[in-house]
Amino acid sequence: MIGKAPVLTNSGQNLFIRAIGGEQVTFTRFKIGNGTLPSGSDGHNLDNLINPIVAFGISEVDDTNEGYLTVNGHFDSTDVPSDFKLRELGLFCKGEDNVEHLYCYCNDGNNAGTIKANESDVSSEHDITLVIAIGEAEHVTAIISEGTLYASKEAFEDHIQDTNNPHQVTKEQVGLGNVPNVATNNQTVTFTQPAELTPILSGDRISVAFGRISKAIMSLISHLGNKDNPHDTTPSKIGAASYEHTHTTADIMDGILGIGRGGTGESTLAGFATRICQNIENVIFDTTKTDVYTNRAKTVTTDIDRLTDPGVYYVPLAKRNQNIPFTVSDGEYVDALVFVFLAYPAGTTLLGAVPHQLAISISPDRAVQILRRGKQYPLTNIHSWTSWI
Repeated sequence: MIGKAPVLTNSGQNLFIRAIGGEQVTFTRFKIGNGTLPSGSDGHNLDNLINPIVAFGISEVDDTNEGYLTVNGHFDSTDVPSDFKLRELGLFCKGEDNVEHLYCYCNDGNNAGTIKANESDVSSEHDITLVIAIGEAEHVTAIISEGTLYASKEAFEDHIQDTNNPHQVTKEQVGLGNVPNVATNNQTVTFTQPAELTPILSGDRISVAFGRISKAIMSLISHLGNKDNPHDTTPSKIGAASYEHTHTTADIMDGILGIGRGGTGESTLAGFATRICQNIENVIFDTTKTDVYTNRAKTVTTDIDRLTDPGVYYVPLAKRNQNIPFTVSDGEYVDALVFVFLAYPAGTTLLGAVPHQLAISISPDRAVQILRRGKQYPLTNIHSWTSWI
């Protein structure tokens, strides 16, 4: 760009004096060219460029510095018809007579740089700034050309960083006129509930879909609260007995009622007794050890014929001579529990209860056997062991 300071032309000086006198003076445009000054001339007598090539408007004027006016212009390679040496620069001005004159001029001579044309492989933009002394002139203005308004790099970056909607764009302008300015979770849903249940279809509007969902939920709530058999369920549909039905004696006595339903799980009394004894055996016998019994029963140390106190007595295998007739096929004895309880034999109520004995074999690897016997007066009269059932 041009490195020399501009000179005030004769025409410019005349306009400056007129501005001091109160005339309205207006800066109009810039021109650049490649003309060469005659030797010894500084261009103060010129009223136009020697060889003007490009003219461009004023993009900005700053009058904040008292007594000075900063004038900016801008052009780019699209304005350049062909490559040329930028030697000349001039700022033009006019008075109230509306006649344009060259206000100031500078020429870089042989130091001029080359401006590339639009058709070349180099695209360029150029900013021109001149600071003009205007003294105490109060009526100095400039014509700002909209066609040459370019933002500086700093101004452009400031504009990009401006998040306060500098263009005053409205939501209607960008197609958001019907979008509420609230968070997604705070939006108010509006809908009309249909009269009948209908499925949600692809492409339904949100208001329609919510109406159908609301109808489905309300119908479900109403259905759950309906205690009047809304499905018309009958006993036959679910395999249940009718509300009014009859049973024969055979119906009641037939079959086995499981323990889970409050029954014995057995079809015979003997089977029931065996189940009870097995459970007793499992309680007394510690299955985590071998041939070891817990201390939940008293160990018999005397002949069981002498046992008259109610209780549970453990008869170990070692006491095989104590009148427990539990044997297996090879004649070996097995461990047993003896229960002693008081009972009233028939016709002896007035005489008081007498002890009875119930013996249960409890060998883990033998079938359970159950025997009983009772005493009668005199107490030395002991019955023989008999099957309990």
